[in-house]
Amino acid sequence: MKNFKRKTITIFTALLMIIGLTACNGKTTSSTTEGTNTPDATTTTNSSTSTTDQPISYYLAGNFSGYIANEHDFLMEEVENNPGWYQITVSLTADNRDNAYDGHYYKVTDGTWTNCWGTDNYALQPVPASPTGGGLGSIWIYDNQDLTVLFDSETRTIYDSSMERTLSNPVIYGDFSNWSLSDERALVLTQSTTDEKLFVGEFTLPAYTGTSEEGYSLAVCLSEKYYIWAGSGSWGAGEQYLFDGSAAAMGVISHLKPTEETTYQFTFNSETNITTVVVELDNPVIYGDFSGWSLDPNDAIELIQDSEDENLYIGTYTMPAYAGQDKGYMLSLATSLQLYFWQGVGSWGASEQYLFSGDSGGMGKVTYLNISESMELTFTYNKTTNVTTITPPTGKTVAPFEMLSGPTLYGTFTRITDDSECFILEGEGAAVMTLVSGETDLYEITLSLNIYESPTSGYYTADEGYRFIVVLTKSDVGWGYYAGEQYLFDGSPATMGASTIVNITETGNYHFIYNSTTNETTYSKVE
Repeated sequence: MKNFKRKTITIFTALLMIIGLTACNGKTTSSTTEGTNTPDATTTTNSSTSTTDQPISYYLAGNFSGYIANEHDFLMEEVENNPGWYQITVSLTADNRDNAYDGHYYKVTDGTWTNCWGTDNYALQPVPASPTGGGLGSIWIYDNQDLTVLFDSETRTIYDSSMERTLSNPVIYGDFSNWSLSDERALVLTQSTTDEKLFVGEFTLPAYTGTSEEGYSLAVCLSEKYYIWAGSGSWGAGEQYLFDGSAAAMGVISHLKPTEETTYQFTFNSETNITTVVVELDNPVIYGDFSGWSLDPNDAIELIQDSEDENLYIGTYTMPAYAGQDKGYMLSLATSLQLYFWQGVGSWGASEQYLFSGDSGGMGKVTYLNISESMELTFTYNKTTNVTTITPPTGKTVAPFEMLSGPTLYGTFTRITDDSECFILEGEGAAVMTLVSGETDLYEITLSLNIYESPTSGYYTADEGYRFIVVLTKSDVGWGYYAGEQYLFDGSPATMGASTIVNITETGNYHFIYNSTTNETTYSKVE
């Protein structure tokens, strides 16, 4: 009998809690005597005091109070110098969490469940919804935290320190916008038309004239959070990031310090939270080891737009004879700068850049130039093709070259119908070899080859087999980039017209291995 009585009391308490949470009348206000659940019939609607001039008390009721509507420990205090506003801070912990519906739930009451205010009165709409379906009109808070709640008894509006709303688009803000997130002052990024995870924008900052050694302070903001201080609240930045993708916080921000008015291009990646910052150069610049990898026009070669052809940029530079230990001078052409980060420290480096052949540069990809004597060289960049040509003094020659993506088999084995299909150096159809797993100097490729038959037309009708050469670089000796450093299969340099003849007498797959130490190439049929 005792067990039955205990179960009955528990069920009855739960029913009272459900009835209390659903029986709120948010349209009327009743005065109460502390500790009682009975509304005073003499009160009036929408007033913080009764007709008997007794002040109405407001409580925070929820899982932390055992769902008691007028628990004294959760009596809200009237905000000083702000009549009609009430405030309380409660600790939401793992111990007082509602385990049945997971999370924390609360309403503001006048000490009764008859007059109480919840989700319909919450300042943040749409109100966060509990995934378990719990709450019955109560405001749901998932995280354990110290929660401050503000209540405007005149408008019946509830605010709390957990409120956070996602911005429609990422916003770059900072001291340049007076820390405002508004569209009028800050930079609102828009979604890229080519990649939905990217958000882009452009903004011009005046030359920095402030006192900070770091320059302008900036951050990327994704949401607004409601901050409560001394009985009042306001919206401010919530989730926000530095340009390197790490979380921003009070005093932890990114910086830009332009020495002159500068237009910055920003690209925010919503997956990594990294913001790429790019500045277009006024003029293309050729830089490299000769300039100490500096992009400063005082060290590098600034190219100036040609007065007759707006697509061409030209510059002259006297290059000393190469005396280094590498393949030659390492050169690249840059058209823009980018802010790069390493261990939290930002520095500017080349962004959009090109090899002299017009291929994209960067990540160790450079154009080499090895000259044995000092020369005054003229560099001409074509912004349409991104090709840079070098004009040496009359009677002199230069041969800039670039590394191929890997040792490449080059010859007539690619010929299908005519000679134009032969000697493919790059791109579709190129036989680029890859490093053998676990090796440092062996490269391999497997080709499907037919029995050799001499062509009946073209240059190679007299050949007795396929022509093969291994090519490592492409070089420009005055008529564009073609095969540069190249070797026969026995490891000797391939001179003009020379090649290794391979007569395939059985159709099948053939495995080729190139040794970069000896420059020798071997092959065998794959059984």
